This record gives sequence, structure tokens and C-alpha cells, in this order.
Amino acid sequence: MLVAALTVPLAVVGAGPPAASGHPADKPTDSIHEIPELIGITKPAKTASLGPVNAQTLATLHVTEGTTVQSGEPLFSFDDTTQRVRVATARAEAESTLDVELAKAQWEKAKLEYEWFLSLDTGNNASSKELNDSRADMEIARLEFELAKFELAQSQRAYEREKIALDQLHLAAPFSGYVSEIMHESGEAVDQQESVLTLVQLDPLHITVDCPVTAAHLLRDGQRVEVQPIHVPWKPRSGHILMRQHVANAASQTFRIKVAVDNPDLLWMAGVKVRVTPIDERESVTSADHDSSRRAENKDTHEHP
Repeated sequence: MLVAALTVPLAVVGAGPPAASGHPADKPTDSIHEIPELIGITKPAKTASLGPVNAQTLATLHVTEGTTVQSGEPLFSFDDTTQRVRVATARAEAESTLDVELAKAQWEKAKLEYEWFLSLDTGNNASSKELNDSRADMEIARLEFELAKFELAQSQRAYEREKIALDQLHLAAPFSGYVSEIMHESGEAVDQQESVLTLVQLDPLHITVDCPVTAAHLLRDGQRVEVQPIHVPWKPRSGHILMRQHVANAASQTFRIKVAVDNPDLLWMAGVKVRVTPIDERESVTSADHDSSRRAENKDTHEHP
């Protein structure tokens, strides 16, 4: 009887199942230099579309499209003719104390009358009804005095409210920026939901970039980066990571970082595609130490041949 023998290579004997190699994209990136190319789009640090609180008629534009303004500078004004009359009326009511003084005088008179009736009562010359009526009149006069003071305070608050409404008809820049678009001209009616102009802050510029989670341990808040425009021949600029997102996108396995890059000359535009390259500050320090050591060695060589 023949016995069939199965020949097995010795290298395979005792070996377990082959280990899963895994996809390269699932492995953590060991160095900043291994991070895939990071691409983003520049955008304003702030954007404000400014318009009326209520429907208004645009009276004056103090700026033109494409100009830069400082925070607090006037941008545009609405017709304030009616509101100025309201402010003047509210001011007159807020500053007048006549009603309060009149109510106080009536209260003082009512108190004197009550005291007079009270003195008559001791001599049995005043009836109980007259005394009670005098007491009630005095209390009513006191309440009217308190009411007059309350209404004066209300008038003063109404005056402040009308002044705020007047201020809202004259809009100033909430921050220093660039007037990127003007939607209405002087004399036009502007509805509540409409904007007169758009103001953007271009210094600094912000860039939002999607990064692979495999590089999450290499990026941190405040880390320096180099930003290079892709389609425009501008020199690269240094920036830093403003925010490193702590929640990754489960589907794409990416997380976001927000980068800020200074743009004091406003040369760089919003909406430009850029390449963001993180800078390994540890390597920079090592390189600087190495250069210092080489300079020291060269100095010793020249001084002690």
C-alpha cells in the first residue's frame, strides 16, 4: 500500500497565517515631510454685509467700492429727517420736570389739608367723612407724584431709545477692512433684508485646509506654516495654525485646520488657491544648533591652527 507524502517547504512549517499588511493610507505619518500636499483657499478673516434695521432710504455713501477703511469710519447714512424730529420731541419730554413739580406741589397741598382737618378733629369740628376724604386725597396726591417721577424716567429711556435709532441710520465700519461690493446708491430705497455694502477684513487672511487623520499628531495650534500661492507668482509667506479641529470627518478620515497669514500690504487676495506646508520647528532648532556648532568650530580652527 502506497502512502502519499505531501512535501512542505521547511520555511513554511509552523508559520501562522500571513499578517495583514494594511493600507499605506491607514498608517500614521512619521514626519511632517510625509504629509500629503495640503491645499486651501484664502478667505477674509471677517465679512460683514451691512444694511438697515428697518426699510430706509439711502441718503449718502461715504465710501466707494474698492477702498479701505479704518474701524469707526463712516460708511453710509440713511435719511434721518423724521428721526431727528422724534429725538427732539423725546429730548424735550425727558428734560421737562413740570409734571413732577406739579404733582409734588399737589401732594404738599393735600398733606397740609389733611393736617388741618386732623387739627379740627381734635376739637370735634370736623366729621369723620371729611377727615377720611382728606386722608384719601393726600394718598392719591402722593401716588400721582410717584407716577409723575416714573413717567419722567420712562421719557428719559424713550429719549435714549430714539437716539440709538438715530445712530443706527449712520453706519460706521465695525472693523478695519476693504469695501468689496456696494449694492445700492444714494437715493435708493433699501429693504430690511437687503445690504448696502460688504466689508471684508483681508489682514490677516484665513485658510481652511482638510488634513488626513494620519498627520493629526504632527499638527498643533500655533504651529508655523509656509503658505505659497499656486497660480500666482507671489512669494511665500509665513503663517500659523489658528485652530486644529478635534472632530474628524468619519467618512473622509480628515480633520480641518484653520491657518492665518498676515497680509498688511493687502497684496494677496481672498479666493486664491494656496499650498500650505507645515514647518517642523524641532528640525529648525536642530539645524540652528548645528550651524552654531559649525561656526564655533571654524572660529576655534582659525584661532588655534
